[in-house]
Amino acid sequence: MIIDGKKIAREINAKTRQQVAALKAHQLTPGIAVIVVGDDPASQIYTRTKHRLAQKLGIASTRYHFPADVDQATALQQVRKLNRDDSVDAILVQAPLPASSMVRRLLIQSTQQRTPMAFTRSTWDGYTPNRVVITRSPVRPGGL
Repeated sequence: MIIDGKKIAREINAKTRQQVAALKAHQLTPGIAVIVVGDDPASQIYTRTKHRLAQKLGIASTRYHFPADVDQATALQQVRKLNRDDSVDAILVQAPLPASSMVRRLLIQSTQQRTPMAFTRSTWDGYTPNRVVITRSPVRPGGL
């Protein structure tokens, strides 16, 4: 069996566009905030690509880029601000982050007001995922 990833992506994007349009008909615009720390080239490309895709789908997308030497207090202050922002429905914390302790603190801070969590890797269990998405509502396959 051959899986056509591009075809599947087109189908998912078309369905997402329809769902976003339905939300917008009720004056609701889904929003995602992306936090990137450091200048990892792969992270820059990945988050820029996802930002553009979100915009094409009608999802409000904002990227927050911090230098690698950002202090934890500054990064956590931004996460707290995003937690209070009703226009933000999901926070994506892009890894790798320069300090593993920052990963855990960002996750703990991010999840205080946003549950359940959707991890893009199978388990936390001491493993740092490449991307962590914290959402306000359950993530269901094939849907927003």
